[in-house]
Amino acid sequence: MGYTDQDVDKLVHLAFNTPSLDGLLGIAPIKATEKVVRAIFEDSMAPLA
Repeated sequence: MGYTDQDVDKLVHLAFNTPSLDGLLGIAPIKATEKVVRAIFEDSMAPLA
């Protein structure tokens, strides 16, 4: 979708402030802290292959 490293702060903010996403974060297999969610977004910026 064209996200860049500059979008990570906004994406983390949206993950915790968008209605209904708290339910999804609540059922994550680990505690979904801002630090954890930030790491997920940062790690996803590079292609897997």
